[in-house]
Amino acid sequence: MIHPDALILGIDPAINIGKPMAMILVHFKDGQRTAKNWCDGRVGDKYTKDRISVWGTMLYAMLKVCQEAHGYPDMVAIEDVRARGRGGSHLETLVTCLCEEADALGIRCEKIHPATVKKEATGNGKASTEEVAAYVRFEYAGMDKVPVVAGEYDIEMAAAVAGAGFAMIQREALETKT
Repeated sequence: MIHPDALILGIDPAINIGKPMAMILVHFKDGQRTAKNWCDGRVGDKYTKDRISVWGTMLYAMLKVCQEAHGYPDMVAIEDVRARGRGGSHLETLVTCLCEEADALGIRCEKIHPATVKKEATGNGKASTEEVAAYVRFEYAGMDKVPVVAGEYDIEMAAAVAGAGFAMIQREALETKT
């Protein structure tokens, strides 16, 4: 293992009304993955500005918990989104705002494509969300404390995004070593 210790905040963004918003702090140490803190909420307002405000509040709350318990994370990893369908451009705006907030705090922020997240978790970039969730629930310590909501795997996906961020850090460390 090249980089044995990292704290990563994984985010699965959402803007559709009623859709869960999920963030989870994962500690990667000595080959172990441990879910430390998480939060989720549901998008409730139809106005993009209000949705972004809710996300910003969640981000700062998670970073405060993180800082008090562990220090700022090494990375904020966000599932990357592409504008498609209704609200796609709003989701891109949200992700950009979250990255800018992390950057303003001096925290590295990476957008990670969903296929990359799935491939890092299961070995298959076209794996189903259920397969990724099952992997995360099995491999990440502390996930037994995270609530399970049938058919909604947003917290698990946020943890998988954090895992893909950690894999990125590992690859970079390996590249600089050689």
